[in-house]
This record gives sequence, C-alpha cells and structure tokens, in this order.
Amino acid sequence: MDNRTVSTFSTALISTAGEPEAVTYMSGIGNGSSNLSDFKNYSGFYPKEFQYPPLDISGLVRIPLYILIFILAVLGNTLVIVTLIQNKRMRTVTNVFLLNLSISDLLLAVFCMPFTIIPMLLQNFIFGPTICVMIRYLQAVSVSVSCFTLVAISLERYFAICRPLESRKWQTLSHSYKTIAVCWFLAFLFSVPIAIFTKFRWLPHGNAQCREIWDSLALHKAYTLFLDIILLVLPVIVMSLSYGKIAHTLSRGLKMEKQEMEIIDGLNGTNNTGSFGRGSLRDGFGRTIAPSEDTEMGRASKTSKRRFDYHRGIRQSNSEKSRAAKKRVIRMLFVIVLEFFLFWTPVFVIQTWKTFDENNAVKNVSPVLLSIFFLLSYVSSCCNPITYCFMNKKFRQGFISVFRCCWYVKAAKGRSDLPSYACHYSSSRTAISQISAYEKVNESDEM
Repeated sequence: MDNRTVSTFSTALISTAGEPEAVTYMSGIGNGSSNLSDFKNYSGFYPKEFQYPPLDISGLVRIPLYILIFILAVLGNTLVIVTLIQNKRMRTVTNVFLLNLSISDLLLAVFCMPFTIIPMLLQNFIFGPTICVMIRYLQAVSVSVSCFTLVAISLERYFAICRPLESRKWQTLSHSYKTIAVCWFLAFLFSVPIAIFTKFRWLPHGNAQCREIWDSLALHKAYTLFLDIILLVLPVIVMSLSYGKIAHTLSRGLKMEKQEMEIIDGLNGTNNTGSFGRGSLRDGFGRTIAPSEDTEMGRASKTSKRRFDYHRGIRQSNSEKSRAAKKRVIRMLFVIVLEFFLFWTPVFVIQTWKTFDENNAVKNVSPVLLSIFFLLSYVSSCCNPITYCFMNKKFRQGFISVFRCCWYVKAAKGRSDLPSYACHYSSSRTAISQISAYEKVNESDEM
C-alpha cells in the first residue's frame, strides 16, 4: 500500500462505505498520500482512521431521509418503466430515452442507497470484497448513464423542435436504441478505473471499509478532471445550448402564431364585411338595403357569419392551448438544466477540491454539509420521474391506464366470467383513446 492515494470520496460521486464524513479525519495527511507505517506518526489519526464516525443526531436524521428518497426513487422510476413497457403506443424516440433514464436512476437507487444506509447503521461494510468492487463500479456506471441520457434527450429535443425536417430521417426507434447502447458502453468503459482502484480492507478493530485507493496521486487527479469534463462541464454546456435554442425557437413560434391569428382575423373580418356588401340589394333610388333574414340570401349570410364565428373560436382555442403547452415546455426545460446543475455540481466541486487541495477541503467542508450534497445527488434519481413524466399529461394518462389494469386484475380474482385478456384490452383501449403517439409536432408542444 506504499505511496498510494486514499480517496475518501468515491470518484463515482457516491459513498458506499457509509462514511462520506470520514474526510474530516484525513487532516493528518499532508498531500493525500500515506502508507501504513506513517499512520502512527499523526497524532490522533490512527484510532480515528480505523473507526467509523459515531452515529450522532445528524446521522439519525440522514438515515430517514435516505430511506424516504430510496422509496420515492424506486416507486417513481418503477411506475415510469411499467407505464412505458405496457403502453406500446408510447414507445417513441423520446420515451425510449426516458425509459433508459428511469432504468439508470432505478439502478442508482438500488445499488447506492442501501449500501450507504446499512454501513451507516452498522458502522461496518459487511458485504465483502466482491460486492464492494461490484457496487462501486455499478454506481459509477449508473451515474454516467443518467448523465449521458440527459444529454441525449436534450439533443433529440433540439433536432425534433429546431430542425424537424433534417432529423425526421434518422429519428427512429432503432437509432434511439443504438444511442442508448453507446451510452451504456461508454459508461462501462469510463468506469473501469473505479473497479480497478476500489479496495476492500479490514480494519484493526474488526470492521471493514470499501473505498478507492489510488496508486498515483497524479493519476487520481487526471481521472477526476476527466470525470468533471464528461459528466459535468460538457453536459451542462450541451444541455444549456440545446434547451436555450429550443426555448428561443418556441418563443419565436408563439410570436409568429399570434401575428398569424391577427392577420387571419383581419382578413376574415374584411371578407365577412365584403360579402355582406355583395349580398345587399339596392332600391329604386340607389340606396343599399341589407338582406332580410326572411329572404334566402339573408339566411345564407347569417349562416355564413355563424360558421365564421364558430371556426374563429376553434382557432383561438387551439392557439391558446398551443401557446400554453409551449410555455410549459419552456418552464420544464429551465427546470431540467437547473435540477442537473443544483444536484450534481456541489459533489463534483467538492470531489475535485478534495483531490487537488485536501487540507483546505477538509477544513472548510463539514460532515453535515457533505451529507447534504450527497443527499442532493440522490434526490436527482427521484426528481427525474417527476420532471420528465409526472408533469406530462400523456404520462399521467398512462399511469391511469396502469392502475386501471391493476384494478381489472384484482377484479378477475373474484370473478370467473372476466376474460383473461380484459387487462390487456383495457390498457390498450386507454392507451389508444387517451394517449396518442408522440409525433414530431406534438412532441414540440408537450415534450
């Protein structure tokens, strides 16, 4: 273990040893490198390094929060996955990416939170060396897949809304499956160093730790910067530019629609007045006489006016709905970028700070603040279903079809006359009648 850098933060941004606050006990190390023979040279370092921090009041508060976030993430993402799998009409390009995002978020919750909560409670990593490496590796993969999927969604939305004619040729389900495969491949590839440098070690008092131990501080710094670039800097830039352009395009479209409605209303008003003039009569003195409602011409004129008012009302109603939907999209896009930035930036910044300047990071970052930052990163896994799905009308209708299907299954247990295909028929009928497929035009209105 000579000259190996001990990383107290997971480079995958998640701590599974149940000790994110352990960084506060690393102040005895000057540059982050140490060996076992040097441990006793630091006053107070040896006993604290080989003990888990006590489970104080803040720890007792964090544990229920971890459990709550875990439950919300599992339930929310599972519901999204079931909805998209059950409703074939919803299997569109955008929804396939959302399905992949929910799968990665579910993996993040399953492979991260329990292995943070349990060691925190037991003050010991009890799962052994194989699980130690596997969990840390899968955590890094799930975080990377979530990030890459968010970027893919932003690019898909940009081409669908801003360049619909160019993207129509290649925006297919097969292309989305290939993109998702690339996301997973890159995530597995970029996370290999996590598996290599994750170590399981026994401590003198019988407890165990699961953490990263790097052979070279320079290598650790290089990998940390690499993750910062591909998982934070580039995604934020791409998402900001894509959604900024989308917001600009939708905003410009709203103005153009408003102008077109004003022009059409003006032309129709002029034509209506003109038709009234052409349908009028003149008396013997050359005076214009309006057609009587009792005459055939008068009744035709009145019917024409009613038809015009009816279609005008429909156009105004559709235009208002379209503008409202596009405004919701703009607000949603802003929330997407804001969530990603708020949830992940603090953890990336602290990890990078600790890697390059450990002493100041240890002095200025309290265990409570560090725990809050990690909790924020966990919250992202349960917020994505809300932001992308629960705010969308089509998904809400899909959720209703899922619960309706469950009701049919429950009823079938007590009724032998209920056909076995009732659940499938109900779900399909609901999906067809209430959930139209996301065509390119509709996608631009409601994500």
